Amino acid sequence: MLRPVSREPIDLWVPWTLNMTMKPFIVHPGVDRYSKAVILCSKAAILFLLLLPAPSDLEAQTSSFTSTADTKVHSAGNVLRVVSTRTLTPYTYSGPICQYPPDQNLENMMVGSPVLELAAAISDHDSLKYLYTQWWAPETERWDSIWVVSEKDTVSIPFWQPYHGLTDEDFIYRCTNDQPQTVRVYDPVTEEYGSLSLPALHVGMHVSNMTWSEPPLDDIILTRYRMFPKQFGLTNLFVSLYFRGGIGLATDYNLREQDDRSMYIPDAHLAIVSDGGMLDGIASANCVGYRLFPPLDIPSAQLWWTTKDDFSRQSAVRGLKSSNEYCKVMHGLLSSRVQMAGNVLGSNWIATGPFVLPLGDTLEIWTAEILGQGPNDVLNKSALLDLLRQRDFVTPHPPPPPPLRIERADKSLTLRWDARLGDVDPETYRDPDRWDGMETPFEGYRVYKSTQSLNGPWTPIFECDIASDGFGREFGLQHEYREDGLLNHATYYYAVTAFSKRDTVTGLPSRESRLQKTMRVAVPGLPARARVGEVAVVPNPYRTDAAYTGYDPPWERPTGRYPTWTEGDRRIQFINLPRNCIISIYTLAGDLVDLLRHEDATLSFHDWNLTSYVGQAVASGLYLFTVEDRETGEVQVGKFVIIR
Repeated sequence: MLRPVSREPIDLWVPWTLNMTMKPFIVHPGVDRYSKAVILCSKAAILFLLLLPAPSDLEAQTSSFTSTADTKVHSAGNVLRVVSTRTLTPYTYSGPICQYPPDQNLENMMVGSPVLELAAAISDHDSLKYLYTQWWAPETERWDSIWVVSEKDTVSIPFWQPYHGLTDEDFIYRCTNDQPQTVRVYDPVTEEYGSLSLPALHVGMHVSNMTWSEPPLDDIILTRYRMFPKQFGLTNLFVSLYFRGGIGLATDYNLREQDDRSMYIPDAHLAIVSDGGMLDGIASANCVGYRLFPPLDIPSAQLWWTTKDDFSRQSAVRGLKSSNEYCKVMHGLLSSRVQMAGNVLGSNWIATGPFVLPLGDTLEIWTAEILGQGPNDVLNKSALLDLLRQRDFVTPHPPPPPPLRIERADKSLTLRWDARLGDVDPETYRDPDRWDGMETPFEGYRVYKSTQSLNGPWTPIFECDIASDGFGREFGLQHEYREDGLLNHATYYYAVTAFSKRDTVTGLPSRESRLQKTMRVAVPGLPARARVGEVAVVPNPYRTDAAYTGYDPPWERPTGRYPTWTEGDRRIQFINLPRNCIISIYTLAGDLVDLLRHEDATLSFHDWNLTSYVGQAVASGLYLFTVEDRETGEVQVGKFVIIR
């Protein structure tokens, strides 16, 4: 489902300083640049690090260009991945970038990585131009935020019409290179940094950043780039994926990159970054693989492939005096056909080309970030991507969600999901994108429950599937689930999903409809009473020192705009109400505290948050209430106590 979002520009300023005697160490907010880990390093290790210029020193950039920006975090998949329409740097952003698994404080790459860079010749003359990795700027139309599209949805995005959702969560945006960029280059003679102004390449780019929710694809971030020249055609074009290591605790920002290692597998065009565990004290099994996929109509064997560590870039540009010289050197690096061997530091790049891109044409490049536990895990997922690349990464689709309905009763709830007239039936869906060509891939249903909130945690409590078909657990198919022994008037959360059979060709597992599609809030209990006369208050007395949030399900929980409990979330409940009545609450002196209107034939209770009609929290004491049945005119009087 399309969710276009327009946000204010994000401009999070982060203090940034560099220790002049230890330049490689990047200072991150909340991290002492003289950290204990650095102090404990051997003299040899410190000397080695001092000789390594930080990429941010080598090619820091500035520009007067201003535009809108949007930043989002993927909620599907097994990777917490931040995506932004502008390049994030430590100057502008402080927060998670790529955490895997998402519930752990373990980062897997540095801010601003990975990114795409271009080097090309202008088609009408021989001059070379180079687009530095980190200067793609967002466009400035009012709809230039990140668009969110779900799998199988078709959306008319202004710059991408139509857009067909490929994965469970596609982030789509556009950016451009229309402004000059400034790079800093170290001069070994003067031992100072100078600035070079590189001309704009005038290339536009449409980007789709995508994640799946089912394993093993849920460990992969797939990105599709559509690049097109805006002023002149390009020849001898090379595209490079530049990435940096950074596996370790998020707080050890200045050490994570320095101890990571990279290896390159030429046959797979796959680079794998692993945690060296030398400096940051973390020996994680996490690995990140990086792939660059050229267009399908260009055989990989006809392309030049280059992979190098970041030392080659740093060494090659030292002492350069002109922008023309800089562009020529960088183009030479990306087109050198040299492939690194063995393990190197975690910062390196993969480049391929040459491509010809006339004015009016588009070049499409795909990249992948593959998270895994060890190199073999990354290799296996990379091999699966090679298979999926044959069909532009189209995978089997999950069934549509079932039409969930919930019926309440005394201390019980009944869930039903049989398809009725006009409903979409998951049992009859067709999936033309299955590799095995299975005509009816539907297999079964799962029921999930939470007692906390619509955000979970969710627990699977029931599963059924087609019996005797050779798939699943052969339970037999059902369309109803009843749960008894519940607390009347308590809040529960349910969802029912449909899942498919596994794909027998690709080996991809069963696909399941998204749980969020059928999430429902349900409250067991009797319907409204026929007449007034048995109304009571619970709890009575109400004690402010009681841990009402600790019950399961909680008696009180955050209900407003805040993620944590506030004073306005207190809860007293009037029960056994008639369907149409007015509840009046008074002090002992007869002053009106609040007035509640109850108009619901299906519910026999009404909540009150202990706040007066003028928005003030009420004090301790004895309170009176009246309940007037508006249909019969009868009135019941009662009392309750609040103890603070």
